[in-house]
Amino acid sequence: MRTQREGLAELRQFVEYADPKYLCEHVDLLAQPLGLTTEQAAELHLLEPDELARELRGLVQHQRAATRAARAREAEERAMVAAAALGRSTEWIGSTAKLDARLLLGDLPGHPTAKLVGFEGLGWVIAVSKAKLREARGALGRMPGLQAFVDTDGLHLRWHDGKGGLDLHPQPIERRSSEPAVLVRLQPPEQAVESRVATPHVRAPTTATARRGDAWIGQVLVDLGLLG
Repeated sequence: MRTQREGLAELRQFVEYADPKYLCEHVDLLAQPLGLTTEQAAELHLLEPDELARELRGLVQHQRAATRAARAREAEERAMVAAAALGRSTEWIGSTAKLDARLLLGDLPGHPTAKLVGFEGLGWVIAVSKAKLREARGALGRMPGLQAFVDTDGLHLRWHDGKGGLDLHPQPIERRSSEPAVLVRLQPPEQAVESRVATPHVRAPTTATARRGDAWIGQVLVDLGLLG
């Protein structure tokens, strides 16, 4: 079954390359996918073939732009819902917040305009690159036992009982404050005192597990059994 995006792409090609006279004969068939009323379709019948073709191309472009805008709004809404749910699911271990990895790598990195993902904790705010978080989603989405933590040192992802790890370091918010961001407000603990539970191992990984640039992606593929 064709998606709306595929249907609009096919419609654009049809309108672009079809003979204008052929388009005149099939205006009524094009009216529905273009969202035209009966009156609007009737007005198109009054146009000369070449003028009609230009008008149809403009309508297709408008429809595609409207569809892209609607998808962007939906993606933004899903990201904001995910950010709120992620903040509510926070578990504090000392000064470190344990996050729901499924929510973190779900709709949140799909925000269409944000460049940064911010986390507001206990008297601190950090931000990490949304693009890097999206890369992590693509590589780690199927990783079993994935855990996520955030603190003032950044966002920490761990798998295989800490044997594998990725750290996303904080971005300088002051210098990049003009860039759009989606903020995750971490729900504070019920009491202001720090938890007595031992803080998880979230320090920077050793050379064997730390990944900089794209090198860590190869190790993830090995951990998933996709590379030997």
